[in-house]
Amino acid sequence: MTVKLMSNSVSGRLALVLFALLWAAPSLAAESDYLRALEQEAAGEPVVESPATNVSAPSFFDMPVGDVELDPGLSKEEFEARLKSDFYGSYVFYSRLSAAARARVYADYQNSPDGGIEVVRDAITRYAD
Repeated sequence: MTVKLMSNSVSGRLALVLFALLWAAPSLAAESDYLRALEQEAAGEPVVESPATNVSAPSFFDMPVGDVELDPGLSKEEFEARLKSDFYGSYVFYSRLSAAARARVYADYQNSPDGGIEVVRDAITRYAD
């Protein structure tokens, strides 16, 4: 009789572990997509957004070659277009910000003496919800 109780206990634990793994899998997949996007952007590779979002990826032929910097003094429309075309990973995170947070990122960019991408990336991180 103790053998039967023990086998039920083991199978119950196994079922619990299996459930926990299946439950955690989607969050692990989302985290790996986020990390992959950051790694691709850091390596200068084009970043393709996951299909769960609605921002379209630029064509391979639209990707910049070599070192690219975000020039100071761009209008908001030019700023967003350059962000999308040259720093797509940052653009994905920027586009997910609220309108007020996007305005603050742009204001930080405008107030920066050299307007570089690092200022924009820091602001995106700072104003993320």
